Amino acid sequence: KKNACVTGYDYDLDNFNNVENGKWSVGIIEDDDITDNPILSSLFNEHLEQSDSGTIVLWEILDRIEERSGQPLDFQLMYSH
Repeated sequence: KKNACVTGYDYDLDNFNNVENGKWSVGIIEDDDITDNPILSSLFNEHLEQSDSGTIVLWEILDRIEERSGQPLDFQLMYSH
């Protein structure tokens, strides 16, 4: 969200193998996509609805997450940022 204008993009690695000419594509997230997705809708309403600008990064369907520091991952901390 920038200057009260909402834009969204979807980068899906599952589509990587389906791409022609080696170019990756980025999907556009429409307003209905935000309201139809309970997680995205909740994040938007909680953090961006009253703001003029901000960013939400939503990771879904993760194959793996690696922590190289030797410390366990704190998913609650990741969610809160």
